[in-house]
Amino acid sequence: PHIRLEWVDQIMRRMARYNTLDLKEFIKFVYRYASRERSHLQQTFAQYDKLNSGVLDDVYFAPLLATFGLASLDTDFDGLRAEIGQHEDTGFNFKQIEHAVEIMHERLGFSSQDIERFKQAFKKFDADSSGDLDSVEITAVLGWMGYASSVDETVNILRENGMAADHKFRKQEFLVLMRKVRQREMNRLQNLRDKADTDGNGLIDMMELQHIIYALGYCPDLTAIYDVAQDTQSGSEPAGVRRGVVPQHRSPAMATLEPGHEFVFSMSDLWKFVELFRARDGFSRAEVAEIWEAFKRYDRDGEGEISTLEAGKVLRWLGYRISWESQKALVAEVDVNHSGRIDGIELQKIVRKCREQDVRAMETAFREYDLRNSGMLTKRQTHAALRSLGYATDFDETNSSATSDNDVNNQDGDDDDDETSCASEDWQNSSADSKTGFDLHAFLRLGLQYRSDERTNFRKYVGYSSTEIENLRRCFNHFDIDDSGSISHSELKELLATAFPELATSAKLRPYLLKLLEEADANLNGDLDFADFLRLMRQVRDLLERDMVIKEQAAVKEVNFRLDEVDEFRELFMQVAVVPPGCDELSAEINFAEFARMVSRACPLGDRNRAQLAVHFEEVTGRKDSQADFPEFLRLMSRLLKDNFANMQEHTRTAAERCSPKRSSRRHSIDRKSVSRVSVCPTPVAAS
Repeated sequence: PHIRLEWVDQIMRRMARYNTLDLKEFIKFVYRYASRERSHLQQTFAQYDKLNSGVLDDVYFAPLLATFGLASLDTDFDGLRAEIGQHEDTGFNFKQIEHAVEIMHERLGFSSQDIERFKQAFKKFDADSSGDLDSVEITAVLGWMGYASSVDETVNILRENGMAADHKFRKQEFLVLMRKVRQREMNRLQNLRDKADTDGNGLIDMMELQHIIYALGYCPDLTAIYDVAQDTQSGSEPAGVRRGVVPQHRSPAMATLEPGHEFVFSMSDLWKFVELFRARDGFSRAEVAEIWEAFKRYDRDGEGEISTLEAGKVLRWLGYRISWESQKALVAEVDVNHSGRIDGIELQKIVRKCREQDVRAMETAFREYDLRNSGMLTKRQTHAALRSLGYATDFDETNSSATSDNDVNNQDGDDDDDETSCASEDWQNSSADSKTGFDLHAFLRLGLQYRSDERTNFRKYVGYSSTEIENLRRCFNHFDIDDSGSISHSELKELLATAFPELATSAKLRPYLLKLLEEADANLNGDLDFADFLRLMRQVRDLLERDMVIKEQAAVKEVNFRLDEVDEFRELFMQVAVVPPGCDELSAEINFAEFARMVSRACPLGDRNRAQLAVHFEEVTGRKDSQADFPEFLRLMSRLLKDNFANMQEHTRTAAERCSPKRSSRRHSIDRKSVSRVSVCPTPVAAS
């Protein structure tokens, strides 16, 4: 809301001899300012009320509020009318407009839905329940709500509004900041609109809209732009998307958008478009529906949340091949309160972050192959750049997979062998139309289409890459002794005993195995064809992954390391750990020799210390010649630090001071980070 400084000066001159007010004077000042504002509102109302009827037509509602700085692009006039009991056909009286002003002042011009959303965001990111947020947490909140921001940008916003970089925001201050951020965004959007409005008519067409969306930092599918434009101008509510209720009518496939397409946007329309676009995280209507379908698939109890342990399964079901480390990092970014649960909105944001990773990789490839820094790639360079990203491309056709579609039955029962890759069509169309080459935006659109085709193929093969499919095919053929194309019951016993000895021999795990076999055998004939085999392997891997995650969480809780310390120890562990063929980081292990070599960098290891270290290793892992996984590694490091094994605390403190003298000189006690710093700053080892 706009504060009239001339009123402030006038009231201050009449009230006080000095420029400061005590509490009683301040209360009196607020009352006088409110009285002055009410008088001005009455005068303004009377100016509009030419007939002295005491009622104004609805067309004056927004302009009257605007005179008080209470109307902006994000003002929800319809919601405000409903709150004060005003109807378009009956007009409004002075009491109603006064009520509207009070509401707008109280909520800083936000709608009730905005206020509730901001309060929920504040609560979510106030993980320690301190009742305030710092600049780092504010940056995370802004990113969560779709306002691209960095810590530096947040600090700039604070400085623009006279706040220190280390300012702590209480809830009401946070709402004030969000008003500043909103206004900043609206000013930014206004500037982008002015630059994009090439014909100067004050309206934005679909071609001009694309430039604005790219300038805001998004790289959307053109269908997503069309969907949001259609829903914005037809009045679809963003809240419907946030609840996972997505309009099901299908928009036309659009390879390009012609100038002056059926949608044009005023400034107010443009703001509504951007807000809905952010609510959908830049996804098309069909993509949002697909994400929520995946969420509901794993929200079996209908509680509106799923365990973070299920995140990998959901992402694989959506076709995203992502490492355990990346998956863990993405989940941590959205599960900020460490509840171990995520809702549908949080899942949508994880998927958005997956896409952002893809886009960043594509941007890097574009720059690497843009040898002349011209901002354009030739067709041959585009082909090479896409190949470097792992996409099977050709100037004329796309090879979707090294494995024949006949090898695996389509999970949905559809035969799409004759379908042409969408990316292949886009490549051919683009190659035919683009005589000068591909700029970054065209390259990103093409790359995202190839990525979409890859995800479709990835889903079809139950989350395995083409290389993994080939390895699994060889494994399947090995156990298909009679070359029948399926693994019989007798052959299955040998497969299970070889591939999953723990599952096959454990009475405790046997019920899980029987359930997995039942789910994998789609035709219920007791034999496993290759498609059944792939489903079984995926389900077993998911089960083992879940168990490993639970084991790691238990270890982290037991050793009481901070999350950043766990991450540093994981980095240290992965430097020397071995990942078995066909497995991911969750299966990584380290043997005693490598563990001892790692410890020797931090403290001396003579024969006596090495023997003691072997005892610790055996007690944690079960036997000396076994391997230690990451949870066991955490327990080992915790035990060594707690027992001050071989004076580890003193050695790591000394080594840490050499690696980081300024930081370490201020430290008076050992912390776990010293160990990982030592790992990259080896020290001379003395014999003991």
